[in-house]
This record gives sequence, C-alpha cells and structure tokens, in this order.
Amino acid sequence: MKKHVLLFAAAFFVTGTIFAQTENQSDITISLESGGNIVTVKQKQDEDELNVSEVEILNDSDNNTVEVKQKGENQYSDADLTNFSSNNMVSVIQREEDNTSEVDIDQSSFNDVKVRQLSEENESDVDITGMSDNNIVFVRQNGLGNNESDVDIHEQSVFNAVTVLQAGEEQESDVDITGFSSFNLAYVQQNGEDNDSDIEITDGSSFNTVSVYQRWSGDHDSDVKINDESSENIVTLTQDGDDHESEILIEGFSNRNTVTVGQNDEEHYSEVEITSGSSDNIVMVNQNDDEQESKVHIRWNSQSNSVSVAQSGEEQDSHVDIYNDSDFNNVEVLQAGYDNHSDVQIEFNSDSNTVSVSQQ
Repeated sequence: MKKHVLLFAAAFFVTGTIFAQTENQSDITISLESGGNIVTVKQKQDEDELNVSEVEILNDSDNNTVEVKQKGENQYSDADLTNFSSNNMVSVIQREEDNTSEVDIDQSSFNDVKVRQLSEENESDVDITGMSDNNIVFVRQNGLGNNESDVDIHEQSVFNAVTVLQAGEEQESDVDITGFSSFNLAYVQQNGEDNDSDIEITDGSSFNTVSVYQRWSGDHDSDVKINDESSENIVTLTQDGDDHESEILIEGFSNRNTVTVGQNDEEHYSEVEITSGSSDNIVMVNQNDDEQESKVHIRWNSQSNSVSVAQSGEEQDSHVDIYNDSDFNNVEVLQAGYDNHSDVQIEFNSDSNTVSVSQQ
C-alpha cells in the first residue's frame, strides 16, 4: 500500500518595529528497504526569505515518489538517492529568483529526476556517480536568464540520459563525463543570447553521445574537450545566431571520436585541435554566412584523422596545420563565396597527409 505524506510550509509576517525573517525547513528520509511512498513538500515564502527542502532515499528503497514545490526567493532543494535505491521518481519545481537545486544519485539505478526552475539566477547541480546506471535526468530553466546547470557523470556510471533546457540570457551549462563512464546520453539546448556550454569527456569514458544546440540572438560559446583515452564518443554542436565561438580539443590517445559543428549566421569562429597521439577521429565543421573563421590543428603523433571544413558566404578564412610526426591525415576545405582565404601548413616530420582545398 502506498503511503502519502504532505508537508506544507507557509510564510508568516511579524508586524511591529522589528521584522523577523521566517525560514522553512523540511527534512525527509526514506530508508532501509522502504518502498511505495508518496511524499509532497510545498513551501511558500514572501520577500527575501529562505525555503530549504532535503530529501534522502537510501538503502534499497525503491518505487518512491517525491514532489518538491517551492515558491519565493532564495530557495534550496537537495535530493539524494543512494545505496542501491531504484525506480524512484523525484520532481522539483522552484519559482521566483535565486533558486538552487542539487540532485545526487550514487550507486542507484533506473531513477527519474525532473528539475524545473522559473525566473532568473537559477542553479542546478546533478551528480551521477558510483556505478549508477539507467537514470533519467531532466533540467529546465526558464526566465530572464543568468541560469547555471552542472551535470557530472562519473565513476563508471553508464547508460544514463540527461537533458538540459535553458531559456534567457547569460546561461551556462557544464557537462562532465569522467572515470570510465560510458554509453551515456546528454542533450543541452540554450535559447537566447550570451550562452556558454562546456563539455568534457575524459578518463577513459567512451561511447557517449552529446548534443548541444544554441540558438536565437547569438554570442554563443561552446567548448568540447575529449581526452585521456576517451574513444568512440559522438558530439554534435549546432549554433544559430551571430557571433558564435566553438573550440574542440581531442587529446591524450583519444581515438575514433566523431565531432560535428554547425554554425549559422554571421561572424563565426571554430577551432579544432587533435593532438597527443589521438587518431582515427572524424571532425566536420560547417559554417554558413559571412565573416567566418576556421582553424584546424593536428599535432604530436596524431594519425589517420579526417577533418572537413565547409564555409559558405563572404570573407571566409581557413587555417590548417599538421606537424610533429602526424601522418596519414585527411583534410578537406570547401569555401563558397567571395574574399576567401585558405592557409595550409605541414611540417616537422609529418608524412603521407592529404589536403584538398576548393574555392568557388
């Protein structure tokens, strides 16, 4: 039989010459093989007051449902699922400003977590660790902007799926997949302007799929780093709007990765570096419209990589350099439009490379 627990905390006002700040605190623990519980937490505050909700599901506790709703400023929600707790559902909704949500999944599987934050200056932290697998995490941040989302998947955590949606200005998203964590899916979409996305796949993490979509006004920045023998990952980056910047680094014997970059509208910059014994990678860069710049570096004993750069529009610039014992690489550059410039350098014992430049 399912058990339903309802907690409601409301704000009270103190009249007179002295105003007393009210703080709401809710602590819930479900543990020791407890299952089938339904928990609802509702907290409402006015003014600059603090709501705190902490939920723990641990020690083989399965099939629980937790819903946290917070309204007001300076809200904090912490949900922990640990020690082989599975098939739980956690939903966090935070309204107003200065919201913080933390979700930790440790040694737990098949959990479903949803975080929704409304208004501005929101922060969401999701940590999946300790061989946790098959978890689903959805983070949505709406409002004026200044949103921050951090997702960490590490310590051999596999087959997890994470979605981050951000709307507004000056948004930041960080996704880190580390520690032999493989077969994970991550999708990041940022709508607005001045968006920043950072993705790092490292420490032998392989077969992950990451997609980043940045759109609307422009001034987007995206950084992707794959290193330390992380192989066969797929990364797709799409940027719509003006003034985009994309930087991709593949290093440290990271092989057979596929990276695709698509930049649409004006004033784009893309830089790709493959280095330190990284081989058999595929990188595709497609830039559409005017004033585009692309740089490709293949360095330090990196072999048999394939890089293609396609630029369409006016005032395009492409630079490719291959050096320091990097052999058997293939580079294709296609420029369509006016005022095109292409520069290719091969040096320092780099042999048997193929470079094709087509300007139309």
